[in-house]
Amino acid sequence: MPQFIGKPPYRCSLCGQLGAREAHGEHGIICEECYKKQAPICDFCSVVNPTWEYDCNTFVTKEMEGYRFVNEWLACDVCHEFIEDDDYNGLLKFSMAEYRRNHPNPKATDRLERLLMEKVGEIHNLFRKNRIGSCKLIGGQVK
Repeated sequence: MPQFIGKPPYRCSLCGQLGAREAHGEHGIICEECYKKQAPICDFCSVVNPTWEYDCNTFVTKEMEGYRFVNEWLACDVCHEFIEDDDYNGLLKFSMAEYRRNHPNPKATDRLERLLMEKVGEIHNLFRKNRIGSCKLIGGQVK
């Protein structure tokens, strides 16, 4: 899960309250209270109500200054299969296709698409390196 660690205070993009830090899909940076009210999303493709949870060490990226990626990562069934098959190329292609489908931008250039794919791929690789142990079915068993 991405968390903004830049200099506070930031205003929640939903309620306007100062002190926002949590990143949540299309809502951007939101406060903890609004974050708790949102339906959980897959941290890889942003589909609502993921079914799997992965523990992960906290990490930061060079390219996304101000963000750190913390604790558990949530995954939908499709992204879970890519992760379990160690198919991070497939995961990247799928998550980028979902991003483009949910956030169409007719002005996006090929260069911008490649840059975004590179950055998302970096985050996936850091997740892979920092993942801890087995995944868990949300509300259920360890796999």
